[in-house]
Amino acid sequence: MHASVRTTTLRNGDRLTRQEFHRLYEQTPTGFRAELVGGMVYVASAVSRRHGTTHARVNALLCAYVGHTPGLETGCNATILLDEEGEPGPDAYLRILPEYGGQSGRSDDDYIESAPELIVEIAYSGRSIDHHAKRHDYTRYGVLEYLVANLGDEKVHWFDLRADKENFPRSPTASSVSARSPGCGSSRGRFSRTMINA
Repeated sequence: MHASVRTTTLRNGDRLTRQEFHRLYEQTPTGFRAELVGGMVYVASAVSRRHGTTHARVNALLCAYVGHTPGLETGCNATILLDEEGEPGPDAYLRILPEYGGQSGRSDDDYIESAPELIVEIAYSGRSIDHHAKRHDYTRYGVLEYLVANLGDEKVHWFDLRADKENFPRSPTASSVSARSPGCGSSRGRFSRTMINA
């Protein structure tokens, strides 16, 4: 059963439709962060320095990639409208623009509609929502690739969601790894990933 539409706050564990969630989220104070994953509300906790520095590195890499690859867009913490039970705000995304054959679009009120090709989340452990509920939702909605920078085990987990497999978990012993990323452009494209600082 979904929470009453008279609810005026968002709480962890609330069951809402995307429309109910979106209406309530627009009424929250600046700086408040919450996501709707599988119809359940997840309110974000405070972000650590380590999360912030990892986030900055991920964004820098994605921006550099976009700067050299026409037809792509990257962003961070943007709302993505997936369906009736999904409105996440991932740490970062990379999408192919519709005019270049991408699968996501833009709503009239400037939100991303449908799944971008790549989503990046920064997590603290393998037990996190990022490794389970979000991964399930992203697979269900058609995200092609999913990267989780896991601060707990100091590994980057790169998932090919179409094949339902993890391409590799890597520890930060090497400064970077280069791998093919078909969801991020042509199959010949190379995407250099910087690992997590210990």
